Amino acid sequence: MVRWLSLILLLIAEPVVSIRTVPRVFLVNTAVRVYCRVPHRAENRTLTIELENYRSSGYDLDGENAPQLFERLYEHVPCEVTRATCSVVDALGKVTVAATSLQPAGCSQP
Repeated sequence: MVRWLSLILLLIAEPVVSIRTVPRVFLVNTAVRVYCRVPHRAENRTLTIELENYRSSGYDLDGENAPQLFERLYEHVPCEVTRATCSVVDALGKVTVAATSLQPAGCSQP
């Protein structure tokens, strides 16, 4: 019984980090907004929001006192960007990553 209860709690537990992007399909050289949700946890130390192969932004997390929602607008996003990530590092150095794919449109094919 205790084992089942532990499994249920694990399945409904809030993830360490989650991600959402607007839009997921974007025109080249337009903006993409990345939202990262980080639940309050005393062990959380840093958050990095990244558009792969383009730019990243870092934030210090104040454990349970940190905001839960982070938003970053990246402008003039090029064709090479196909993935966005939110990475949280805890007090022990463990990195947890949430990622989503992006689809650029209006890129010239070689």
